[in-house]
Amino acid sequence: MKLIKNGPNIIATWPDVESCDSVMLTFGADSTCLYVPDGAVISVEESQIIDPRLSMTVDQVRSCQREDIDKKTDHLLAQGYTYPGTSICFRMDLEHQMSYKSVFDLRAYLTFPYTVKGVGDGYMTFQDAAEMTNFILYSFQWVGGLIQGGWVLKDALSSLTTVEELIAWADVRS
Repeated sequence: MKLIKNGPNIIATWPDVESCDSVMLTFGADSTCLYVPDGAVISVEESQIIDPRLSMTVDQVRSCQREDIDKKTDHLLAQGYTYPGTSICFRMDLEHQMSYKSVFDLRAYLTFPYTVKGVGDGYMTFQDAAEMTNFILYSFQWVGGLIQGGWVLKDALSSLTTVEELIAWADVRS
């Protein structure tokens, strides 16, 4: 489950399957999307929902933050990137990674020029295997950089020693 926080108050709950982007559209850019594990106790006190993470251990909150980093990384992969020198966006979720990898593996058997589809109306045509190789290598370097950036963020959580510090920490990748 996700809790929606605006200022110091938790203002709503949100299904875990919904993206944080849809939360921001619904509740505004000042809102924060917080992951809370299933079964966490949410108590009501003085007409405010108290952040259930305050009753969790440091390790439990750190684990929630790490899971949030993984979800944000997956979200950023699904959003994709714009290939340099073009205005074409390419999604890099697991399905697209597998598709590009398959095309790359079969490039010696393809007839060029060869076209791949980006997001929306974006298409990219490769004149030869070398152009395709450059595209695929760039794409997977971008994926690797994003994943490694998530590892760095998770490692940084180790230096936070209180529940309050961990709750205040935010993944600022956009």
